[in-house]
Amino acid sequence: MWMPPIAVLIVLVAVSLVFAYGIPAAKQRLEQRTQAVTLAQAAATADAITGEQHQAWQVLLDLPEIHADGQTSTEGERPGALRRSLDLYATAPGAEIRVVNREGEVVAREGERLFSPPPEMLRKAATGERFFERTEDLNVAVVPILYGGELAGGVVFATRQWEALVYEPLLRSGFEAAVLASLIGGGLMFLLAAMLSRRVERVSSGARLMERGDLSHRIEPGFGDELGALAKALNSMAANLEESFGRLAEGCHPRRDPG
Repeated sequence: MWMPPIAVLIVLVAVSLVFAYGIPAAKQRLEQRTQAVTLAQAAATADAITGEQHQAWQVLLDLPEIHADGQTSTEGERPGALRRSLDLYATAPGAEIRVVNREGEVVAREGERLFSPPPEMLRKAATGERFFERTEDLNVAVVPILYGGELAGGVVFATRQWEALVYEPLLRSGFEAAVLASLIGGGLMFLLAAMLSRRVERVSSGARLMERGDLSHRIEPGFGDELGALAKALNSMAANLEESFGRLAEGCHPRRDPG
């Protein structure tokens, strides 16, 4: 009766493999997706800064506004227009946005107060580096601001690690599904293995009886599968042997006519 435990063990191994490889792979893909989304949000903010027609962008970043006639100007709107626009980009993802000029100074900040970027991060933002990192349970993306093909500064875009909110329920649901699959799958496999084991034992016991000379014994075929075909073949063999031995017995004891 070794087949039922082996069947249950196979189910448990399959579920373990899902947790050992499937769940970590899903987490890795989720983290990669988070990195791509955070960088895209930061890049969209940087593009919006130079794309907006507010003169406050040029004032705070110390850039001249370029008119259609080629003239430049630094007079115009107050920085409040910049902050209102930045707030729109920070509110939707629940982020914090810092705009850094070429000297590494934070010239604008909007959104939630999530963290204080270290000086090294501000320096990298000012020099036009583009990177992503996780710090203090935050996703932080740094992208450059380009204006007229020239480096104008950088954007530090920080948002909370929302992937944990997805991964933890996914892990919990996966564990519950694994337990349910183990119970149902293991139970079905145990039942099927037990039925198969009983049939194999029935065929084996019948074959042993035939081996001991009980050629009148017949094995119940059961289903019309391979084991059923084997039982029928053994039954046919036993019937042929029984008939052959009967004819031999009659030949060894011929009848005597009276008289």
